[in-house]
Amino acid sequence: MRLTDTAFYTTAELADLLKLKPRTIQRWIDSGALKAYAFGRKYRIKGEDFERFLETYKAKRAQDVFREEESVH
Repeated sequence: MRLTDTAFYTTAELADLLKLKPRTIQRWIDSGALKAYAFGRKYRIKGEDFERFLETYKAKRAQDVFREEESVH
């Protein structure tokens, strides 16, 4: 996925791209895993920050799967 690096996206827009609920995006923000900027009571996520998060998330998931496979053997 290639987002415009300098554009800002809402939690709903990013959730729609990933076929998730906006609450999932909000949890990532609340946990500090995803960098976001508050505009009033709403959050906006910069495209480059979201892409960086996805790369980190994918790498972590791959490590988790690898660990699960090791524990089975």
